[in-house]
Formats: sequence, C-alpha cells, structure tokens
Amino acid sequence: HAPGIAPALEQVDLVVPMPLSSQRLFARGFNQAHELARELERHRRGDNPSRPTRGRYHPYLLHRLRDTQAQSTLDAARRHTNLSHACHVLPADHRFIQGRQVAVIDDIMTTGASLQEAARALLQAGAIRVVGVVLARTPEVS
Repeated sequence: HAPGIAPALEQVDLVVPMPLSSQRLFARGFNQAHELARELERHRRGDNPSRPTRGRYHPYLLHRLRDTQAQSTLDAARRHTNLSHACHVLPADHRFIQGRQVAVIDDIMTTGASLQEAARALLQAGAIRVVGVVLARTPEVS
C-alpha cells in the first residue's frame, strides 16, 4: 500500500516504465520498473469495472536509445550528462502521447536525472504533463 502513488496514477492518461538499456535488460533478464508499473496498474484497477483497463499502460512507448554507464557509479553532475538524450519516443508513437498526461514509473530516485530525461523525451513527443512515480528515494549524492 503506497498512499502517494494511487492519487498520482488516477490523474494521468498513460503509465510507462522507465526503460532499461538493452545491455542491462539482457544482463538482468527483466525490467524492474516494468514489473512495478504493471503491478501498480493492476492494483489501481482492482475490482472496479468503471476504471479504464485498456490503453493506459504502455510498456514500450519510451525507449533507451543507447547503453549508458550505470547511474549508481556516478556523481550527481555526471548522472545528468550520462543520460543526456538517452530516452526517445518513436515518431510513430507520438500520436499516443500528444495531449496526454503521463506517469513514468521507476524503482529508485537519487538525483532525478533519469526521470528528467524521460520527461524531456515525453514532452518532446507531445505530452502535456509528466509525473514521476518512484518506489524509493535515496539520499542525494554530491
């Protein structure tokens, strides 16, 4: 039960997980943000038939363009430059995002660099608002 997450998810049109680089996805075998987002959406719907069940969760709208160094190995300044223009929405998918409010789901936030990069890509694709929903917040690194 996460009291701050439910209201955030009710106010958006789309839910997307933070994408992993292909290298990290291959090494790990799963995207933890995808698993979290899928479970949060399942829980949000519950047994209420009036809640929309289709079209909200889009696990593949946001892509990682390139493999980047693991954020956990970097200081705050390098985290932002490491992810610069690393996220992308395919032009064919802009139609799903234009005029919509989007929640990006991630597991942990330290500096917010990943969420800022995801928001940049989604806003560039036409989102009118992007909110970050994270499970945990670590102390900020210097």
